[in-house]
Amino acid sequence: MGKYCFYGSGLTGVVNVPNLTTIPTDANIFALCPNITEINLSSNVPDAYKLLRVDNDFRGCTSLRKVTGLSQVTEMRGAFNGCEKLE
Repeated sequence: MGKYCFYGSGLTGVVNVPNLTTIPTDANIFALCPNITEINLSSNVPDAYKLLRVDNDFRGCTSLRKVTGLSQVTEMRGAFNGCEKLE
């Protein structure tokens, strides 16, 4: 996934990303997508390719309630700023 690929887009509801391996630093991939309610990132990715750092990627997703697939993340910087509905 490239930087800003869904930034501010009209994505709504549940978003499934089945083959995600890496996210570039400061990618802002889903930032400012206020109508996304859930994001499911791939869980069958080999450990060598797991996400280790998430920066601002979900910032401003005001309807976001749930994100799965972040179990290997070791560092988050502003990843969920403005996600007040996150469970």
